[in-house]
Amino acid sequence: MKDNFKLVTIATTASSSEAQLLKTILEDGGIEAYVQDEMAGQYVSPTGYRIQVEAQNAEAAKAFLAENPQYTINGEPSLEEQSDSAKNPKEMEAIEKENSKNTKKTWLIFLMILVVVIIAAIIFQMLQK
Repeated sequence: MKDNFKLVTIATTASSSEAQLLKTILEDGGIEAYVQDEMAGQYVSPTGYRIQVEAQNAEAAKAFLAENPQYTINGEPSLEEQSDSAKNPKEMEAIEKENSKNTKKTWLIFLMILVVVIIAAIIFQMLQK
């Protein structure tokens, strides 16, 4: 492994498939890229999926993507804008809080449905007697 190996985030995407696409595009352009947070697999990463390159290749990677606008994802803001917003700690904290609230709401709805199904099963069994 290289002694001065340092990764720099050049873009952040909302889905792992978008991140993998950008990684492939960069690698096709001769720039080795990595997707951080990809171990989350099919689960949504609350911080997004970070596309990273070696620090010495960061400017070349940004320039390559800027010169090839067809590689933007679904007309979203430029990759540099996405990368800058991912660095804003207050914005990331707000996103994480919102994701936490949504997760709690989802679990609450799931538990409510489960209770309704159990009650319905009990009533059904009582009616069968």
